[in-house]
Amino acid sequence: MRVPLDSWLAASLGSSNATYTSLKTLSAPLTEETAKLLPLLVPAIFRDIRSENFVRYALAIGAGFAVGEMWFVADQIAGLTQIASLSFYQFGGYATERLMTCVFHSAFVSISLWCLRGRIAFGFAGAVALHWLGNFPVFLMKWDVGGFGSTAWTILLQCFLLLYFFVAAGLLAVFTFGRFAPVRFFYGRRDCPECHGEYDPPLMAFNFGRSRYDRCPHCQRWHWSMPVQESSL
Repeated sequence: MRVPLDSWLAASLGSSNATYTSLKTLSAPLTEETAKLLPLLVPAIFRDIRSENFVRYALAIGAGFAVGEMWFVADQIAGLTQIASLSFYQFGGYATERLMTCVFHSAFVSISLWCLRGRIAFGFAGAVALHWLGNFPVFLMKWDVGGFGSTAWTILLQCFLLLYFFVAAGLLAVFTFGRFAPVRFFYGRRDCPECHGEYDPPLMAFNFGRSRYDRCPHCQRWHWSMPVQESSL
């Protein structure tokens, strides 16, 4: 949907036109956030979304959209001859960025679903604004704002994306737990195998899948911990 719209704007305004350049920064947020609300046209889904479960729907819709986008980007670059000669490990940047977008898109749609009952326009505007904020540094890099050069802008962009990732995860954590707890969002409450106390996972730990080697704040011992739900099975 976005490609035909972008082509029409470029033909109407000119690809070097300032108005076209400004509108281009909004095309992805407007079209993608609209597309992510299409599942709401299914009456059963719309009726089932509540304040208690909207984050689950946001994760399902956002991650599903991100996976589709992942395949779309892969299909686009697969046809480039200069890409075909690269080794698989040289696509680490692509893999990392695409996995991060699963969290980004989930955070965007969570704002729309948070305001689904009565303030959907406000929520949609918030989702578009957050999406635009995430994309805008890419355009600053393309325009070489400040004259820093591509190398410096690449480093700045990577730092921004890392910070933005934690903000997006933190937003989902606030919606889920009522407070900023991004590490808990990914690893859940932990169960101490020694004192059996429950605690939020610390930031510093050794991760091995769902298992983590961390320190219990109750008994102050280091151990391999599991999420509360799994340790009780």
